[in-house]
Amino acid sequence: MLWHTEADFPIEHINPLAQREANAKRPYQLLHKWWARRLGCVFRTIILSALIPDEEWQKLDAIAQKQGITAWHWLYYRQCHHSSLATRHLSHEGHGCALELIDRYCKDKIILDPFMGGGTTVVEALRLGCSVIGLDVNSVAWFITKKSVEPIDLNELQKAFQRLERTVAPEILRWYRTKCPKGHEADVMSVFWVKTVRCSSCGQKTRLFNSFRIATKNGQDAVVCPACYKVQWVKENNQTVTCPDCGHKFNPREGFASGGKFRCEHCGREDATVEWVRRTGKAPDYEMFAIEYWCQQCYDEARKRVGAASAAKIARGYKGADDFDRQVYTDACKEFERVKHTLPLPEGDIPAEGRSDPRPISFGMRRWQDLFNPRQLLCLGRLMKAILEIEDRTVRELMAVTLSDACDSNNMLCQYH
Repeated sequence: MLWHTEADFPIEHINPLAQREANAKRPYQLLHKWWARRLGCVFRTIILSALIPDEEWQKLDAIAQKQGITAWHWLYYRQCHHSSLATRHLSHEGHGCALELIDRYCKDKIILDPFMGGGTTVVEALRLGCSVIGLDVNSVAWFITKKSVEPIDLNELQKAFQRLERTVAPEILRWYRTKCPKGHEADVMSVFWVKTVRCSSCGQKTRLFNSFRIATKNGQDAVVCPACYKVQWVKENNQTVTCPDCGHKFNPREGFASGGKFRCEHCGREDATVEWVRRTGKAPDYEMFAIEYWCQQCYDEARKRVGAASAAKIARGYKGADDFDRQVYTDACKEFERVKHTLPLPEGDIPAEGRSDPRPISFGMRRWQDLFNPRQLLCLGRLMKAILEIEDRTVRELMAVTLSDACDSNNMLCQYH
């Protein structure tokens, strides 16, 4: 018997789907980051083509073409084609519908993926009614896939989330407060940090800015003054900017670091960051220089005048880090030192052997805790502690894997998007 994969493969139908899916991952794939994920639409079609005989596929296709589509569309989308035209052909020719073919050839078939990674094969096979065996040498891959397909009581999940929202969220939000330019208390959305090192020549602190742009929107750049950290909007690609507060002139596109090297902003000596780390045995320090915020009070006031959409643009903005922001961070660091012995924190050293990417070792980060600043460890640790107290195992594990994924944007190596 010839299987459809051996005769044909509907690549022309998959291509547009693959393009869309590659740009916007589907919900189950957003549970946790995994590397080199394969596309679900490709694996779904591979399974259908491998399990349904070509003879059945062609018979179904002959019926489908009379309605202006193909068998692939019915099979891929699991659609029943019992329209009046199709029903006459089916009853006359004795063929099953797409759902019947999937049930006949996919149900209870066992599919083995010995290198399942993020679990694309597992998920797509289960959606078609197959039984699946998935294996991976990486325990994180196994755990992510397990939580992607494991049944869970949604009511219990919602209750657990609401409990975390009541008990832990206020304590976390306490450490992510700022003041908007109007002086209102506001929520911190993002914190911008820059690495700093001591120049081996003059001993002065150099900030490893690769540019002074932090965002681009509607033909304008949000730029930060390197002298006083004032944030302002200027015309995109503007090469000369004067700070309205301190009068400092700078080129937003020219920082002090590029391509793994930096130039001392005081004496001009050039050095390589990795060489500096190797030579000093230290990791670069960090300095807070800007904040992205959301001001609810600004939103409420503006909404009455200009409507919700325009009010949101007013309420969300960028500002230079000030003394208030630095004090909140300092207080959070003190709180972390006080309670860190009670928190479940990352343990151990980052493996130096067998790494394809030398980072973060090359940046002087030797332990897993080095990936985070004290405020991040305080808040993530408190959240993890509360998660570990959840009685329902499936809910507890799903919360844990969600927290793990949240670390992707709560560490000292992440990029701002």
